[in-house]
Amino acid sequence: MFDIELEGNKHRVIPRDLSLDPVRDFPLHVDFLRLGHGAKIRVSVPLHLLNGETSPGVKRGGAVNIVTHTIELEAPADNIPQYLEADIGKLDIAGSLHLGEIKLPAGVKALTREDATLVTIVPPSGYAEEQKAAAAPAAGAAPAAGAAPAAGAPAAGAAKAPAAGGDKKK
Repeated sequence: MFDIELEGNKHRVIPRDLSLDPVRDFPLHVDFLRLGHGAKIRVSVPLHLLNGETSPGVKRGGAVNIVTHTIELEAPADNIPQYLEADIGKLDIAGSLHLGEIKLPAGVKALTREDATLVTIVPPSGYAEEQKAAAAPAAGAAPAAGAAPAAGAPAAGAAKAPAAGGDKKK
């Protein structure tokens, strides 16, 4: 926020739009929004992630997928946060962080649904096949009910085949 003096009066303003010279990256024009006393304003605030490298999902090979980089807020002009922090240090593979899990400053209201997903930990490629392969030996150790009998073992309740050379009709 800035205080701009115009014709002897001070006005509290916030930059709304900025035009830059395409070659020199020099400001050409700035639009300001005048803020009254006690005014609330809608702003987009960036999301900063904390503890991404210590996340169990990242340690196991997962990748952080940022679903949204900014969050729409309605905030008092005197209390506009520069950013919101999201701690993802406890997320495992396939875990996610939602907007409702972020603590907002006093007087600030999110304009997005609380169940909106902000960040997920996606599994590494081949993760599903590794999980199936790990589950397969455990299933082979103890056959489940209704499973096929082992090779060479007679099936329960199966009729025995007649012996060779036995009962032939003449």
